[in-house]
Amino acid sequence: HRAADVAGGGADAAGKNGDVTPPTTFLKSRIRPAFGRYGIRLDARADVQRRHPLYMSSAAATDGEHKDKHSEEGKYKEEEGEEGEGDENHFDYLVIGAGSGGIASARRAASSPHHANTNTNANANSDRPLRVAIVDRNPALGGTCVNVGCVPKKVMWIAASIADTVWNGGMDQYGFSTSSSSSGGASSGSGSGSGSSGIEFDWEHLKKARDGYIARLNGIYERNIAGSGITTILGTASFLPPGNQDDDGDESDDDIESDGSNKRNAIRVSVIPNGKTQSEAVIYTANHVLIATGGKPILPPGHGIRQHSITSDGFFDLDELPPKAVVVGAGYIAVELAGVLQSLGSDTSLVVRGERALREFDEMLSTSLDEEMKRNGINVYCRTDGVKSITCSDDDDDDDDGDGGKKTVLLNNGESIDGVDVVIMAVGREPLVEPLGLDNVGVEQTEGGYIAVDEYSATTADGIYAVGDVCGNIELTPMAIASGRRLADRLFAGPAFANAKVSYENVPT
Repeated sequence: HRAADVAGGGADAAGKNGDVTPPTTFLKSRIRPAFGRYGIRLDARADVQRRHPLYMSSAAATDGEHKDKHSEEGKYKEEEGEEGEGDENHFDYLVIGAGSGGIASARRAASSPHHANTNTNANANSDRPLRVAIVDRNPALGGTCVNVGCVPKKVMWIAASIADTVWNGGMDQYGFSTSSSSSGGASSGSGSGSGSSGIEFDWEHLKKARDGYIARLNGIYERNIAGSGITTILGTASFLPPGNQDDDGDESDDDIESDGSNKRNAIRVSVIPNGKTQSEAVIYTANHVLIATGGKPILPPGHGIRQHSITSDGFFDLDELPPKAVVVGAGYIAVELAGVLQSLGSDTSLVVRGERALREFDEMLSTSLDEEMKRNGINVYCRTDGVKSITCSDDDDDDDDGDGGKKTVLLNNGESIDGVDVVIMAVGREPLVEPLGLDNVGVEQTEGGYIAVDEYSATTADGIYAVGDVCGNIELTPMAIASGRRLADRLFAGPAFANAKVSYENVPT
């Protein structure tokens, strides 16, 4: 987006006659507002606004967030508890999980001109379009990457990069100067960071702009799904044991679809609509079901850890920049969050169980990172064997969940960190499979609860597949997207794609 602002600004980047904007005009119209988008104010006159994902009014950010629920192109269902397995509740392809992999697979399937070539009863020449649905309990479509992962993290990283530039002297090397020499900023009670007297950082401004940007992306996903003719179902899905519609077991005309497929042999999925109870669940059937539910952060055991810490997801809910923060974990999520907090003004500590962070990466990389984090002021606690307990100064007893006071983090090696405002647990993730009822359909799991799949993303149950983080292969958004698309190609794009699959070899990260 920043490159587009500079190089592809169209009329904004050109003079009246199409000439390049003079340097002085460019600096006034581009540099100052660019900082402002990320909460950095250079002076009181930084009021110029330009087109940018983060620079949207609240009305623009929420416009269309859920306005397409009843679009003519697609269907958006939040059922009232009706039950049955009629045509309206039967799909060729049902996707559980509206993250990157699930949406990519659903949209690829919906664009296919053929029916499932893996269904021996299917007529590939049928003119009936595929019926595709996607189920998720989160109305903010897009999954982890869009809502609490890659996308908002990159926004915070850009803000931290700007802070490093303006507070740590980087601008001086290129001829820029501030009213006084600057150093890493300390956070104030208002949740802002400050470096020199001429530069301030406003966390609340950045969070509002970032959240508006994410809401806009949610709306784009929703419109794209509706435009593809896909039915969106809001609720919690779980598999039901196989069963017949007719008690006598006989095949009736109502069981046969127009393409020849048999609904009685379809996979049955129960969905509890958001805000409803189990008794109001709706039963859907499908010829093929994809599990793309992703993962969730892990909270380790220990006294007070669940009560007095947040996960990496909770980082994006922080309303203020914490004056003193502790990040626990050795993976790239932990080191990214620690680096962002330190650059924006928090007194940050990183707690690592072993010798150093990213210890499974290239040794030169992890060693250099360790040195750089310490040089930037992050307090790195190594060989701690993790956190033993977290206590809070306003605890009245062991059952108190008070988080208003300062926290003390006790490590398993005996060290402690006092006066902490926020503790962020980033010790890993686990597959989100609890609500699915995998045992009902014979889907096997590997160590750690991940769904076992073969090279074609097929599980141990006929007609049920899985892609993305729920499989535990390579937990990267582009891999989930590629896997989901290859699967849809294999199932619905005809014989030429019968062997379509994704490769997990030599994947860059």
